[in-house]
Amino acid sequence: MQSVEDDVEEDVTAQLVPEPSNPHDRNAVRVEVGGHLVGYIPRAQAARYQPLLIALVSRGFQPQVAGRIRCRPRWEYGTDRRGEITRLLTGDFWADVYLCLGEPHLLMSQNAEPTSAHRVLPRGNAVQAQREEQHMDVLRTWVRSEGEAWVFVTLHIVTEHLARSSRTVVELRINDQRVGQLTPKMSGEFVPAIQLLEDAGYVTAARAIVKGNALKADVVLYAARSGDLPSDWASEFLPDSAHAVLVAQPSVQVPSAAPQTGYLGAPPPAAPAAWYQDPIGENALRWWDGTSWTEHTHNGIV
Repeated sequence: MQSVEDDVEEDVTAQLVPEPSNPHDRNAVRVEVGGHLVGYIPRAQAARYQPLLIALVSRGFQPQVAGRIRCRPRWEYGTDRRGEITRLLTGDFWADVYLCLGEPHLLMSQNAEPTSAHRVLPRGNAVQAQREEQHMDVLRTWVRSEGEAWVFVTLHIVTEHLARSSRTVVELRINDQRVGQLTPKMSGEFVPAIQLLEDAGYVTAARAIVKGNALKADVVLYAARSGDLPSDWASEFLPDSAHAVLVAQPSVQVPSAAPQTGYLGAPPPAAPAAWYQDPIGENALRWWDGTSWTEHTHNGIV
């Protein structure tokens, strides 16, 4: 149990409320926790944030951010008859409110989420896209004077035809316009989740940052890879009809006799990328990317 003499910290969700009619500061932004006023954003910063917050409120959103309140007791100091310093609790306390507030231009996406049925992948580590230089006609419309902006992108499985072969890659699009792609190896990290959503009738969306200027821009994806998704991800994000994707018998059976080590022979060449019975028996299902087995597995339980 904490003593009344201890400092206390509490993580909270704070609401940001623009107050253009505030008589002391027309750029004021009040901070509320649980419907109670706990302070204001400093005047110098409020002017940068209020226009964006007003725009969000006008669209029906209630801006909120993660925060922390720190309370500490207020002491009264003095000296006793021997000249030693003393302190007594006054019954009052000091409180500080800290907000996890990013730069204004990174608080809101530059575009809306897809209008079609979709699911946004959870945030993950940064993944650099490739071949953005081939799509500068599109990307230069998304760069900002601040040098970076975040957008919603959609992820699509495409087949890239080479001189003597073909390979599967993941293409990134902003508002259905191509802006880059992932390497074949990195594409394999996302294909199982994208295919699962596609089979359920959803487009895969994710958050990304566009960095640079009108001459050169990069796209950095921030999305969880298939192997990093929470174990209950399918149940949380997919309807019941989609769960069958994980438990249905494969449409193309792999050979039933497994060698002592390694994977079984591949399904017939025409077999599409999908979940199939695990040929080495480690799990119920293993992901076939259309050309070879991958390390992605699933126990088939949803």
